[in-house]
Amino acid sequence: MRVVLAASITSSGGVWRHVVDLAGGLESRGCTVSLALPDEATVLRGAASDRGIACRSFGDGGGADVWHVHVADTFDPQVLRALVGARRRAGAVLVTEHLPRTDASDPSASPQGASRSFGAWSAKTAFKRVEYLLADRIICVSQASGRFLQLRYGVAGTSIAVIPNGIARRGRPVRPPSDDPCFVAVGSVINQKGFDLLIDAAAHAKEPWRVVVLGEGPHREALTDLAGTLGAPVEFAGWSEHVPAALGRSRGLVLPSRWESWPYVAMEAMALGRPVVAAAVDGVPELVVHGETGILVPPGDPEALARALDLLASDTDLATGLGEAGRIRVGMFDLDGMVDAHLAAYRGAMAGRRRGRAGPVAA
Repeated sequence: MRVVLAASITSSGGVWRHVVDLAGGLESRGCTVSLALPDEATVLRGAASDRGIACRSFGDGGGADVWHVHVADTFDPQVLRALVGARRRAGAVLVTEHLPRTDASDPSASPQGASRSFGAWSAKTAFKRVEYLLADRIICVSQASGRFLQLRYGVAGTSIAVIPNGIARRGRPVRPPSDDPCFVAVGSVINQKGFDLLIDAAAHAKEPWRVVVLGEGPHREALTDLAGTLGAPVEFAGWSEHVPAALGRSRGLVLPSRWESWPYVAMEAMALGRPVVAAAVDGVPELVVHGETGILVPPGDPEALARALDLLASDTDLATGLGEAGRIRVGMFDLDGMVDAHLAAYRGAMAGRRRGRAGPVAA
């Protein structure tokens, strides 16, 4: 099977990791895989070359049995243009929506309740419906994302395949340190990740915990200044290549995001035996089981976030128990299972195209 994995990304992150892991898994099963990336994605193209993965221009679906685009920005016009060409040239076309619910597609996700320009809702709805009409199958990484597509855009549930992200198994973790209740948060320093809520939570803390945020982004300087002004124990340490090591030294992971679908960093923390304190948004409750593998709090609630961090900061045994349960649970979502599920989706899409099935959006 000749597979093109397309993504209009220019920097590394969760979508890049997913695409590279999927490419390696497909190649190990005998597929011929190439990555379709923007010409300006020079760093990613170099990284693919180092892994022995061929690259082509984004939107080039020529000679492919399967052209599979991975959508990082749900309203990216490049994706729609590429789908038009791929529909004509590839044997089957699939779309993975990695993050369909954002403040751009769901105004309720914005903490400010930002107003939208006249006609924006209808225009965005039409944009996505056309996009999905060009696909033979839509893949979501969580059940919540699949439900959102059905409710928001009228996509037929039978046209959606839910395939959670998967990771390779890791060795046995070490017990979290008992003398330093330090938590780690990971991600781009942007509104989505809710790091401002961590600073607010620190004002409600009753235990001496602290949080190290690993990541870069446009809000880093402002949030660093805010944490300093308020004396909040939240350090914005910048981008790091050593996230697993930092998680291993921590009491647990904090994920206060305003929207997520199926975050890799939560899986990494669980694989290392670390509990996850997370906002109960989108697909997160499908991965993190409240009271069993971590603690879920209402989104946008810094007081509840503070209480959860207080609890794990004061109880190493609880943190250890939740982490051990998380390590067992994350084994359900392994990389091999993810790859095999994609192969099944590809075969189903190719069979549907041969039968002349119409696009997936319900009338």
